[in-house]
Amino acid sequence: MDRYINTGRLIPLRNSILINMNFDRQAVSHHEDVCVKYDISAYKDIMRSRRNIWDNESIVNAGELCYALYRAVNSNSDESQSAAVIEILEKHPRAKGLGIFGAV
Repeated sequence: MDRYINTGRLIPLRNSILINMNFDRQAVSHHEDVCVKYDISAYKDIMRSRRNIWDNESIVNAGELCYALYRAVNSNSDESQSAAVIEILEKHPRAKGLGIFGAV
């Protein structure tokens, strides 16, 4: 496919069949940054050399770089991430009803 043809005609057609649905969101997103330990040397090595340290191949695009950095951060051997998740869940009232932390 080289290009799209007649896209200007499609926009009014799309707008004529869409229905505006007004609603209020009940859920409020809540983000919490938690600092945990990770292998800093592996992270820096990936950034410096742009090589995937598991496959020993060069990284060819940004997605592969982000995935390699994600793996470096999440493949640590200590339990600091698991402990951080459990700590957050212990504070949350709805997690207590799941039966993860003993009696309800």
